[in-house]
Amino acid sequence: MIDKDFLLKAYTAFHLPIYKTILSMTKDTQLAQDIVHDTFVALYFYKKDSDFDNMNKIKAWLIKTSINKTINFLKKRKKIVYLSPKSFARLEDNASFMPDTTLEKNETNLEIRKAIDYLAPELKSLIILYYFTEMPQAEIAETLEIPLGTVKSRLNKARTLLKKHLAKYNQKFVSESEKNKKKGGDLP
Repeated sequence: MIDKDFLLKAYTAFHLPIYKTILSMTKDTQLAQDIVHDTFVALYFYKKDSDFDNMNKIKAWLIKTSINKTINFLKKRKKIVYLSPKSFARLEDNASFMPDTTLEKNETNLEIRKAIDYLAPELKSLIILYYFTEMPQAEIAETLEIPLGTVKSRLNKARTLLKKHLAKYNQKFVSESEKNKKKGGDLP
């Protein structure tokens, strides 16, 4: 078992980023809290503070453990989970407000969220770690204890799947716009 002071230090330093990562994967606050709790209980019972040379090793272990717990839960539940709209706030730029542009951005962000939600949990977690928590690929590889090449290939696969989904959306969006123009749906 780990020293309680060490556990408190680790909890204080890492519970919030772990919670945010899990929440973005599950979109369920109670579930995210439960997984964070389970992760720190696992740290308390299964690790010795001598196993960690520095706080980065603790962070890596906690992230890996929490993501694995989340993936296992999602596989058991076999339910599609949706990302929070707040996850996509940084996708928007600081362009001046234009209603048409804002509506288009909102629709695009929604479609991106849907596309990410349909990814396998292993791919979804990599997208979240890389793009939303801005974790470098090397750190993701170290955290998840997988080769860097695997991280790169899975990110590439996830991006390819996202592009395919978004290409279908774009084609549908263009078709609907053309139909509206033919019907006279555009304002003068």
